[in-house]
Amino acid sequence: MGISLGGSAAVFGAAYNDTYKKAYGKNLFNSVAAICPVISLRTTLDYLYSSPALGQVFWYKTRQHLLGARAHLTDVPDMISQTKIPLQGFMAGYLGDLAAASLSRRGIAMTRDQYFYNNDFWSLKTIPTTPTLVWGSKNDPVVNYNINANRADGYFAGSKYSGVLGLEDGSHCAFASAYGSAASAAVLRTFVLKNSPEFITSQYTKNSTKVSVALTKLTSKEVHVTQAWEFTKDSDKVVLSFKVFDGSDSTCASKGPWSASEDCKTTHRFTYPVSAFKSLGARMPATETEAQALTREFNTKVEFRTSKTPLNGTNSSEIYASWRAGY
Repeated sequence: MGISLGGSAAVFGAAYNDTYKKAYGKNLFNSVAAICPVISLRTTLDYLYSSPALGQVFWYKTRQHLLGARAHLTDVPDMISQTKIPLQGFMAGYLGDLAAASLSRRGIAMTRDQYFYNNDFWSLKTIPTTPTLVWGSKNDPVVNYNINANRADGYFAGSKYSGVLGLEDGSHCAFASAYGSAASAAVLRTFVLKNSPEFITSQYTKNSTKVSVALTKLTSKEVHVTQAWEFTKDSDKVVLSFKVFDGSDSTCASKGPWSASEDCKTTHRFTYPVSAFKSLGARMPATETEAQALTREFNTKVEFRTSKTPLNGTNSSEIYASWRAGY
């Protein structure tokens, strides 16, 4: 998996995975997920630095980072100074010159054009057969969607292995903020498990326990959106919070449960004895660090469900805590 600039490595990794196999012919990995990926480096940098407002911010931050790191960039310190870092409109080419010079001075002959060509996925002539998910948002202000993910949609057209998930919202790699962490996790989990069925073994069989929640029955306009655990040092109690979206207000309803503001949501907090979740590994934390660790662990490994589906997006009053046996 690769995110943003790391997404470039991910899509190239898919191509190289087809070419450089293990000794017995098996691929090194089964699938690749590239989230808001930079697929064409030069055009992405040109677009970013040409933006009047955001480009100015990134030019300034890039300039400050380079000056601050000059002493550590031992290959190209002579190319970095107050006077040698160019104006905003020339920054993309300058970064290519830095990268090419660094490689050349370490024995890998390289020009700026060669560097950008080698970091442009479209320079590859074959479509990877390694299953590849490219996940981008159309309102990404940093990694332009049309230059990258949208073009990949046409590139992968007809491929039975790969595809593009292009969503309206998500800004830059913030799909959990736009659509909820459960939905984002479900996308990645489904993709990985589809291509790595060996993960679904008896070790990963899910267990579940019914959770008694004194929550007033939700109306047809209310739905569950998130749940959270909170452990506290030296306490034999654990707090379980249920956040509920209320769409009875027209403004809230127009936004929907995942995009609406917090004013449209209510958090209900319930206290349970830690012992009630002993089967999940719950215990009374002896230190603040242990309390934080348990909180993170339970918020990661426990999924709340109805008897058949994930709880989020429903108004079910039947609630189960589900977890993998081998977690």
